[in-house]
Amino acid sequence: VWGGELNVTKTISNAVPFSLKAGGRYRAQKTDVDFNRTTSTYVGPDGIISADDNLNQFKRQGYVHHGFDGRYTIAEWPDVRRAYSSFLGSRNLWLDDLVATTRDGFTSDGRAREDIYAAYVMGTLDAGKLRILPGLRMERTDVAGTGFVNRPILPALPGSTPEAQRVARLLAEYSRVARTSSYTEYFPGLHFRYAAHRNLLLRASYTTSMSRPSFGDLMPDTTINDPNLTVSQNNTGLKPQRADNYDVSVEFYFEPAGLISLGAFQKNLRNFIFADTRVLTGGTDNGFNGSYAGYLLSTKKNGGTGQAQGLEFSYNQQLTFLPAALRGFSAYATYTIIRSEGNYNSGGATTDDQLAQFVPTAWNVGLTWQAHGFTVRAQYNYNDRFLNSYNANPAARIYDDDRKDGSLNVRYQFRKQAALFCDWTNALDQTVVRVQGKDRYRPQKIRYNGMRFNFGVSGNF
Repeated sequence: VWGGELNVTKTISNAVPFSLKAGGRYRAQKTDVDFNRTTSTYVGPDGIISADDNLNQFKRQGYVHHGFDGRYTIAEWPDVRRAYSSFLGSRNLWLDDLVATTRDGFTSDGRAREDIYAAYVMGTLDAGKLRILPGLRMERTDVAGTGFVNRPILPALPGSTPEAQRVARLLAEYSRVARTSSYTEYFPGLHFRYAAHRNLLLRASYTTSMSRPSFGDLMPDTTINDPNLTVSQNNTGLKPQRADNYDVSVEFYFEPAGLISLGAFQKNLRNFIFADTRVLTGGTDNGFNGSYAGYLLSTKKNGGTGQAQGLEFSYNQQLTFLPAALRGFSAYATYTIIRSEGNYNSGGATTDDQLAQFVPTAWNVGLTWQAHGFTVRAQYNYNDRFLNSYNANPAARIYDDDRKDGSLNVRYQFRKQAALFCDWTNALDQTVVRVQGKDRYRPQKIRYNGMRFNFGVSGNF
């Protein structure tokens, strides 16, 4: 990631204070995936894959795990460290699979790049207790992606074919493809802040925002299956998801050193990014220069509209009323509820009662202590079950289960510009459980992150 920016501010002094700010920015980012992995099979001293290979030596002893709250039991787990140590120290006992290694070199490599050119203008107008901030931002994005194309040659070579011939066939089945696209977006915004009382602040705003496609979706990896008449391809031409945001809030400041706020918001969304299938038509504008007419294309596209409405509550207070021995403590809490619905315009799908990546209910509570150079923060939070990935078929939708978690962060400022820190995340050792099906519980994936400790030294220079 690299870039630069230039900003200019002009203050206009008159009866109504007004300032104008404008600027430009360039930012570029790219990812270049060069994946090198060797696939090998343990064959033992005789160099032949057979039933007498002692694979039990790579079995983890005395370990039993019951996944998905005991629904599944996996009795045997591999000892990865032992297998890797054998692979490094006794290469004669392992047989490399050059076909799989070469295939991985194609399917896992790719490039994507975004060049973003932005300009903005904004103003600040103070009229008594009211402050108004209007603004407009423009962004042009140029996208370039490189991926692979795989079109198997039929008939397939039998497994008994010499490895060199199978590698040569594989190289003939794979090639590289490059795609480019660009888009320009405009983002108006308007903010109001009104100081109704010395301890009461009212806010209202209209903003626009976008969410860009992931780099993985921009690499145009393509797989063609002629017998089944199917094509799958990532879409370099994806546009960002857009949102119009409306927010209002009330902030009440109270003694000692406290704040309570209540806000409401609405987001009008469009151009979701979601999986889609369609039959390719003929003609040079079908994305493949007229090829593969009648094939079923699986890709991602933009489309649909949606709306999310929610309420937010927050509380923050320094607990200065505590006895002197307990000074330095503060407490905070937030609570958010969201109701969302949308229409993805995919295969005639009708309005759904939940949008992807919107958590219906989330809250957190925390306690902070600051004294003698130390800052200690403990937090406990909850996320409700939410839709992770949309599919027109409700039985194929992917959800993340509800999750409770905690963290502890300790920081010691031993110098003005340097501090020691230690962060304990996932302190409750929670798992991320992903399930399939609306109103169903079909486990798809479980991720064990484990507790994590980060510690080190940070500084400002």
